[in-house]
Amino acid sequence: MKYFYYLLFLFLVGCVKEHEPKIEIYLLKEKIASDYGIPVSSMAEYTKMDEIEKRLYRFTRYDTINKELIDGGPFKVSLSDLNDNPLIEDKDIVAFNVKDEYVTLTEEGYSKIKSFQVPCQTHQVAITANKKVILTAYIRSDLSSQNLHWYQIPTSYSGNLSDKTKPYKSLRINFGSLDWNGKEVVPKPPYPKEFLEAFRKTNRLKE
Repeated sequence: MKYFYYLLFLFLVGCVKEHEPKIEIYLLKEKIASDYGIPVSSMAEYTKMDEIEKRLYRFTRYDTINKELIDGGPFKVSLSDLNDNPLIEDKDIVAFNVKDEYVTLTEEGYSKIKSFQVPCQTHQVAITANKKVILTAYIRSDLSSQNLHWYQIPTSYSGNLSDKTKPYKSLRINFGSLDWNGKEVVPKPPYPKEFLEAFRKTNRLKE
């Protein structure tokens, strides 16, 4: 009888672990166009550009309301758009603090972000929970001048964001574009429910 209860205990523990969200961050196989505004490639001015300019503005959108160019707007992805292996694994994600908007990573996790980063480049990523996309965002270098109107993860190419007093590094996930003073100029919506629930269910959400 004791053996039966022992097996039942192992089964229940396994079920709990199986249903705990496994949170991962993936790079995309290729850039996905945003559906925000209208594509610059559809505007008359695009036909007057040379080939280099056309490549630069290939994915740029135009906000017809605010009359400004948008380098990165909202975008949707499916699992087939993601790289086969995650950039950041579940074991490297320590917590998410809603108040200060920071995801805390292990040193190993943060080093993975730094290893592929190139000055002035912006990368699209998807955050998943058990292989379901719960948030899309842009990883943006602090040297980039791109105007983003979506979730973004600003990173410091120079490494000046490191906190020498902590064993971890943190990445901020905020919404909207920033002006030259670092002020958000686009109101942000609440974080997606699925995103917050994934951290809450694994006791990694700090409110």
